Amino acid sequence: MKIHKGKKIELENKVKDLIVNKLSQAIKQKGNGILVVPGGGSPSGVFNLLMLSNLEWQKIHIFLADERWVLSSDKYSNYKNLEEKLLSGINIPTENIHQFSTLKGVDDYQRQLMETGDQIDVCLLGVGPDGHIASLFPNHPSVEYGHEGYFEVNNSPKEPARRISLSKETIIKSKTIILLIFGEEKEQAFNNFTNDELDINDCPAKIAKEGIDSYLFTDINK
Repeated sequence: MKIHKGKKIELENKVKDLIVNKLSQAIKQKGNGILVVPGGGSPSGVFNLLMLSNLEWQKIHIFLADERWVLSSDKYSNYKNLEEKLLSGINIPTENIHQFSTLKGVDDYQRQLMETGDQIDVCLLGVGPDGHIASLFPNHPSVEYGHEGYFEVNNSPKEPARRISLSKETIIKSKTIILLIFGEEKEQAFNNFTNDELDINDCPAKIAKEGIDSYLFTDINK
């Protein structure tokens, strides 16, 4: 894994360049690119920069790393957050924006991913203060789910309790994995990530280390 440290705005520009490069390569190779994005505030700066990029959005499909089992208009919805912070500023076909439906369920979202491609090109993930990624939480059954794709999480330790999440197997299989650890409140997560005595059950963000091409960007200078 490649670890980049520095000032947040400088790192966000590097993340933007990396995403544009990897997705552009995917478009040249197979005609489209699959981008997975997280909820939360970590990717906001990167989203702002991506809106100004020259990406061929009409050839890119966007999926969420995880979603709460709520309507897209709900304050807890990761899709609502994505819509406000990225989708509203890019010219992307509606059919390329893959939105989870509580009516159709997790199997439908999994079907959309499988029909789009068998491998995620760029999996962008924020890391929570406890070291969680997507809805894979420390010392929680979500980390132990043993299949590829999306699955339902019914007992999340964070509200709301019902969610869907990418599995660790699918995250690991991604062509490129990018972790973001920004802010002083994430210092413990960074410490856990770099602590060799802890495993993925203690710090699910360590799942990214098993990827073939993975990166960590952090403004925590330790």
